[in-house]
Amino acid sequence: MRKLLLLFPFVVVLAALAGGMRLLAFVAGQPYVPYNADLSGARVLQQREAVESQLPSGYDVLFAGTSRTMADFDAHAIGVTLTRRCGLARPLPSYNVGRVANSYGGFLAMLRRVELPKLLVLEFSPHVMLGDTSGNADPADAPEPIYQKYRRKLTVAQTLFSGEILGAFGLDEMMNLRPGQLVLIVRALERHKDHRLARLYYMLRSAQSIGMRATDSGQVLYRTYLPNRAAAELTGDMASEIRVYERVLSAPPDPHAWQSFTKVLALFGSDRQVVVVRPPVDPRLYALENEKQGPMVARVKAYLHAHGIAYIDLNGGGYYTTDRNHIDWYETARLSRDFARRLVPVIHPGLFAAGSVCAPP
Repeated sequence: MRKLLLLFPFVVVLAALAGGMRLLAFVAGQPYVPYNADLSGARVLQQREAVESQLPSGYDVLFAGTSRTMADFDAHAIGVTLTRRCGLARPLPSYNVGRVANSYGGFLAMLRRVELPKLLVLEFSPHVMLGDTSGNADPADAPEPIYQKYRRKLTVAQTLFSGEILGAFGLDEMMNLRPGQLVLIVRALERHKDHRLARLYYMLRSAQSIGMRATDSGQVLYRTYLPNRAAAELTGDMASEIRVYERVLSAPPDPHAWQSFTKVLALFGSDRQVVVVRPPVDPRLYALENEKQGPMVARVKAYLHAHGIAYIDLNGGGYYTTDRNHIDWYETARLSRDFARRLVPVIHPGLFAAGSVCAPP
């Protein structure tokens, strides 16, 4: 009995850490949206591993790019719109393969191993043109050691198991805060004196996790614990990536990335189409990209125009992003509708079916 009593303080601390978020949400009058980081994270890893080892087949429309594409586009919703606007007799299979085009060289090698989709929506973000030093070489061409594959699968299995166990005991969202994050939160609360409890709650949640959830159509929703834009606006600027990104954008353009980019575009002939999209980011980040890499951005746009390739820039739509880089989950439905509306008029006649013409609303 004494030994059990000795454990009592630890049990109290554990219960406080486990229930702290729920209690703070209640006191602040905010909805508590459960999020199990281990469980959701493992499911995202499983999905990404399958996609990145081999592009999925059987899809007429693929979305490929960086984590921006992965977070922003609801491929299923866009496919439904295309089916209706193009007068197709069957649903148009569409999938978001996400960040497989972080390197245009690696993505080119992946495309050469599969049957091309009818339509590829390819992301252009300036930083991708700065980071491809591998040329046309695909790291996936090198055989992965069996032990490394085993370790990766084991990690996913362990994370799934720990998520299930932690969730069963109500310990899936323990309060965990680093000193640096605490300083940011205190400063933010000093600047903003309204809704302080609500701000504290959402800043704590943002400090702990990105909050990703995988969907059936390949999209990975970001910050799913935020119920809406009003909640996201209370998180402050603590998740901003602008300072780090400024250093990345100072690098010169990589000629290998440009070569791979143009070769990807060249794969899509008369019976297939590629549309290039620039996903939306925070206006400050967008301005920084254009300031640091303006000539390269202009070169890409001029090349696409000269080759008759549609280019859609989604910036300026007022979509909210907590980390300035990825659109929050509750905004992606509107973003996908807006993109589908702009995509329909540029689709080539007969692309999906003989005689079909996609008409805008």
